[in-house]
Formats: sequence, structure tokens, C-alpha cells
Amino acid sequence: MVIGVDVVGTHAARMAIGLGTEMIMLDHSIPRLRELELFEGRSHARFPTMEGFGEEVLAVDVGIGAVLVSGESAPNLISRGMLNSMIPEVREVHLSRNDR
Repeated sequence: MVIGVDVVGTHAARMAIGLGTEMIMLDHSIPRLRELELFEGRSHARFPTMEGFGEEVLAVDVGIGAVLVSGESAPNLISRGMLNSMIPEVREVHLSRNDR
């Protein structure tokens, strides 16, 4: 799963798909999600909802956070409770930069 699919998130998804994985890509931009349908059959671009997000987080093997809020610290999108509920083998990667 890739959360935030602007430039960094899209590249992370492409790498993962190139390694043979199926990706769920979440973003709040509907036009951006439409662009991402180019990974036919290997990805699922979705608009996140609180209920759906929680369910999908619990089902992933790899979670990649690539959300940028310009001028702010990277947001915490996955709660401690969600982390504790994930299967032990899950790998989590946060890709961020500090714009301050």
C-alpha cells in the first residue's frame, strides 16, 4: 500500500509493481488517482475513507507513507492501535522530507 501518490509515492509504487507486487494506492486527489490507473491489473487506486483505510492497513504486507503537507511535518496517518493490529511480518516505510 502506498499512501500519498504524488511523485515519491508513484515512484515507490512503480518499484514495488516492478518487483511483482500488487499495490493499493491511496490519495485524496481524484484526478491523480485516474492517472494512476495506468498500472492496469497490478494496482488499485482508491480514495481513502476512514473505514476503508483502517481495513486496508490491516491487510497489507508493506506500507509506504509518502504524504507531503507543504510547510508542515509529515502527518501520522497510521495510529499506534493500527500498528499493533498488523501482522508481525508487515514492513512500514515512511518517505518524507522536512520543508521547514
